[in-house]
Amino acid sequence: MPGKQPGAQRRRRWAPKVKTGCLTCRSRRVKCDENRPSCTRCTSARRRCEGYDRNPWSTSAAAFHRQPTNGMTPIYAQATPQEKHLFHVFCAETAGQVSAGFDSTFWSVDVPQACQLHPAIWHSALAIASAQMTQMTWTMGGSSTQHHDDVGFKQYTKAIGHLVQATQKTDPSFDEQSLILMATVLLLGFASLRGNFNQVQFFARHGLELFAKWDFGERAKRQQQSLRSNVLSVRSLISLLDNLFVQYSWACPAANPPKHAQSSPATTSPKTPFTNITEAYHEYQALQIAHLEALRAQALGSTNGDWQPFRDIRQAWLRRLSACKAKLLQARREGGHESKSWLMLQVGLLGLQVCFQGKAIANELYWDKLIPKLRRIVDIAEQVFERPKTHAERVPAAVFHFAPSPLGILYMVASACREYATRTRAIALLRRMQQRDGLLDSGLFACLSEAKMRIEATGRDLVGLTEPKRCTCIPEEYVCGHHRVRDVGIEFLERGLVRLNFESFDGGARPEGMKSLTVHCNGNWCKR
Repeated sequence: MPGKQPGAQRRRRWAPKVKTGCLTCRSRRVKCDENRPSCTRCTSARRRCEGYDRNPWSTSAAAFHRQPTNGMTPIYAQATPQEKHLFHVFCAETAGQVSAGFDSTFWSVDVPQACQLHPAIWHSALAIASAQMTQMTWTMGGSSTQHHDDVGFKQYTKAIGHLVQATQKTDPSFDEQSLILMATVLLLGFASLRGNFNQVQFFARHGLELFAKWDFGERAKRQQQSLRSNVLSVRSLISLLDNLFVQYSWACPAANPPKHAQSSPATTSPKTPFTNITEAYHEYQALQIAHLEALRAQALGSTNGDWQPFRDIRQAWLRRLSACKAKLLQARREGGHESKSWLMLQVGLLGLQVCFQGKAIANELYWDKLIPKLRRIVDIAEQVFERPKTHAERVPAAVFHFAPSPLGILYMVASACREYATRTRAIALLRRMQQRDGLLDSGLFACLSEAKMRIEATGRDLVGLTEPKRCTCIPEEYVCGHHRVRDVGIEFLERGLVRLNFESFDGGARPEGMKSLTVHCNGNWCKR
């Protein structure tokens, strides 16, 4: 080549070393915005985002020894090329999405290994991967999603068959129970992705009934030393079931949820600081279960007049909450953890504190004392979900994950807060998020919240007043106690219909004070 001296070596253009971000941006040595499941830098340039590597500081050495080798198990060896491709999609993309930054080792190592050991988990995971591909095709303007729908439903049907066969065993081992519960959770995820909340409710109840029947949580406590060889992390699996129980208790109170004992490995919070997000996540889930225990003790005290058990549980829970908040703050300060996952836990802890302080059966004015905390919840949630807009932006498909979610907390703000600006901000977030988490759906919550605001604004016909009651509402600023409404529960009906049951605060629990409103959910948005 002209001008090139003999023996001269070509110098590589300098680029900074990139140690964080998705695998694609790291290989290209460019800054990544670390948006999940696919970073915006890749998707905006129409590049394939290869996802994120496991966080080394939250991954134990034992987990790597359990990592499966593709092709070494009969299930993988007998799989079709299409199934192997779906399994690759699940490992490379779906696992990162459903974990949402929490319990990444469980989803990137444990679950893929369990897939190759139990056919029900294998086909359930493939069904979820296919459903995710359906969403990606729709979001990117693909011509048709029917193919992925058909493939996903075929895998779902196979998973159901294997799950039924597995549950017929009279005395399954603890390892087998773990795999059956995991398959049930994955099938619930597939039903939620498809927007079939009747099936979601069925799988939630089925899994919780098995959890209670097998006394799984207590058995895990007794066998902690012998569980190291278990395929799945038992604590992670229990956290998944804890989350389902919290959702089921709220969404289906009339269905008499199965008894769910306190299932955390320890009855009190460890005093050592959090070393990673997974430890904080497990403690948060245990706090949610303990909160339900306190509510049950409160209900029992109102019945028998013995309030001492509730007072004891309340004080213990408040101490545990305070310790968890302090450890979370310390971990963020020392480690510089400002990721969305840590902020999400902060939202969750604030929401738990508000729920515990709020008195659902008290005068509605009590919630006004909590408005500063409700504002703070929305402020942090906006930081978590703030994202750049593009010219070609369209309504995104609903994203499903098995992780701490702000959906229920934002719905509480949109329902309980009487400050108009804060409520509308919470509803706007729910509309924009388009996310699902088990029995929770952001679009459905946004629709229900807007319906309640319309009822309170123009609800004189639905919540009539008799003398000497008088309305003192101020439009778009203040709702009087007579027209303030609260939801009593929701019912999932057929064909995407959802019924919201509500009552006015001054209506008490009288049947004549109960009203209902039916909304329609078509999978991505709702309408009255």
